Amino acid sequence: MIQSNPLIIVKWQAPTVGVYTLAVRYAEVLTPADRATIEQIAVKWGFVIDNNLWTPPESNEGIPGFRNELARAGYGSKFEEE
Repeated sequence: MIQSNPLIIVKWQAPTVGVYTLAVRYAEVLTPADRATIEQIAVKWGFVIDNNLWTPPESNEGIPGFRNELARAGYGSKFEEE
């Protein structure tokens, strides 16, 4: 695993049908195993993943929990506004 910050960029997208989504970009240095680990962490915290378009969790604890667990696993994240 590469220790660099950020390794994923998450950008809020305007709601299309009343639901916000997140466009996710992975750093090129991430392996398929790294991506799988990141996505497993995201699903654990309530994200719904459809390729690089994620639906955020309904829980207010989901995003901070996701970011904290990513950091503990050695991954960085950056959330950007649309």
